Amino acid sequence: MLARAIDALVELTGWIAMAVMGIMALHVFASIAAFVVLGSGLTGMQEIVANYYMVALTFLPLAFVAKEPGGHISADLFTAWMGPRGLARLEVAISVMLTLFYAVLFWQSLLSAIEATEVGETIQVSTGTLETWIARWALPIGFGMGALYAVLCACRQTVAALLPPEGDPSARIA
Repeated sequence: MLARAIDALVELTGWIAMAVMGIMALHVFASIAAFVVLGSGLTGMQEIVANYYMVALTFLPLAFVAKEPGGHISADLFTAWMGPRGLARLEVAISVMLTLFYAVLFWQSLLSAIEATEVGETIQVSTGTLETWIARWALPIGFGMGALYAVLCACRQTVAALLPPEGDPSARIA
């Protein structure tokens, strides 16, 4: 049940990132259309793209990308000689290390997001200021989902590593 909830949250963050991409495309299109028709683009569009859309597109779908087989970069050259059980153990170790990596990034980005929220972080744009503290929360959300999904993968891979490989005649119960 917990695994299904984590999978659903990972899917949700992926779909949110896809929606952000669509909104960004519409925003850029509207700015270009305004420039062509009115001679002036939408004010602050570049800042919004850089500080909101791109941040969300980079960090929200981290776990979503990992769901697909081959989502993360892998070097099969170093594992081609390993047997199925050794490869399964390596996958568990990698998932545990990835969990720790994501957890550290989650914690640090959470502290940064809290600080940015407390001070009301803004940037200067041509017509005033743009609040950017809101976008800081995409990082801990993305890294947190990455950590949760890496834990889930480590659990799944541990179970798979403990089970005998398919077709192993020595695994039969006599």
